[in-house]
This record gives sequence, C-alpha cells and structure tokens, in this order.
Amino acid sequence: MTACGRWNMSGAAYAARGAKIVTANNVEMNVRILYFPQYNTLLEIHPIFCYDIPVVITYLGEGSFRIQSGEVSILVDPASNRLKGDVVLKTDAEMPASDAESGPQTEIAFSGEYESKGIEVRGIPLNAKPGRVHTAYLVRWEDVLFLFLGPLGKSLEGELLEKLSEPDVVFLRLGGKYLSDEAAEKIVRQIEPKVVIPAYEKSPASFLKEMGESGGLEEKFVFRKKDLEALQGTKTIALKPA
Repeated sequence: MTACGRWNMSGAAYAARGAKIVTANNVEMNVRILYFPQYNTLLEIHPIFCYDIPVVITYLGEGSFRIQSGEVSILVDPASNRLKGDVVLKTDAEMPASDAESGPQTEIAFSGEYESKGIEVRGIPLNAKPGRVHTAYLVRWEDVLFLFLGPLGKSLEGELLEKLSEPDVVFLRLGGKYLSDEAAEKIVRQIEPKVVIPAYEKSPASFLKEMGESGGLEEKFVFRKKDLEALQGTKTIALKPA
C-alpha cells in the first residue's frame, strides 16, 4: 500500500538553487527552488512524497481475517463484536428487512457497491439458505484487488466466475460445509490469483498438498504490491490463528 504526505524541508534546501534529491527513510523526493527575478524571491516547491507501507494479513481463526495497512484495517467475518476494523465485511448474514444502501459504510453485510476510507468494496451475492444472505466481496485497496469468498460451498461457474476472476489475493474457506480441497484447488485454477489464503477448521495440510506446496504455517503474511508482481503462478499462504 502507499501512503502519501508532504515533506517539510529545512532552509538548507534553498541554497541548492535548483533540483535536489533528498532521501530519508527510503523516501525519495525532488525539491525544486524557483527564482523570480522581478520579486527577488526564491520559491521552494514541495512535491508529494509516498511511503511504501506493507500490507499485513492476520488469520483470526474460523473464517476471520484482518488486513492492515498503516493505521487502516479491514476486518472480515469477526467472531466477536469486540474486534474492530475501519471496514467490517460479513459474508454470512441474516436476510435484511429491506435492501441495503450503497455508499460510505463501515460495516457491510450485503451485495452492492461501497466506499470507506479509500477502500472500494463490491458485494456479489452467492447462493444461501432461506433467511440467510451469502456475499462474496471484491475489495480494491490502493493497487491491490482482494477477493473474499466467505461461505462458498461449490465451484464458481458462468457469470459469477467472470465477475470474480483475476484477483491479486483470494481468501477461501475449507472443510465441512465449505469447500473441499479439490473444489478449492479448481477455483484457484479458474480465477488465477497471485496469492491464495485459506481459512480452515483443523489443518490446511491437505490443501497445501493439493496445491503442490509443502510449507508450514506462518504467523502473518506481509507484502507490498511489488512482491505480488514478482510472483510466478499462484502462491499458497497458510497462516496460524492469532
């Protein structure tokens, strides 16, 4: 993720009388000094600078994840109301009494298009039991496209598959009433993400084997956009519950 602000230069930059590169904390800035002879004045131009802030993904157990970048976080399917996030996504909810409203929201449980704190969310309805609403979410945050499949219990087909194809990072749920290892592997091949992160009941070992990987569980997944761009094929990341 990228966070931007303005850098307050010291007076020493005025002596440069032209372009000067300043590097601090891995931030590169180009500060230009302009001279206006008619006013005998120097003007210092401060460009916007950006920090390359990593994304941190934490698995909270069951189907719940936290995605954090800087001070902003997305919380997905929290098991407790004590857990807080700037945007909260619920993939399984009771049928609403009326249609949900699109627009700025902090808690999202139904299909529609939403925006909050620079996070763009598109909810796409999935099949559900009577009285329940199941929703998949495509989330665009800065330059990364996340896909949360929630309680999906079968393979993607037709128009739904087209809507959900080619995310950068996909989250899916394994075991029991959710996806089998084989169905999950098929979905991954269909939508071709850069990274897949499973939620699981006991162990993701059989899914890792299905995906042709043998790595252990990681505490967190920390990445930047450039890390995703460097990946060849799909990488499976299995996380320990926090």
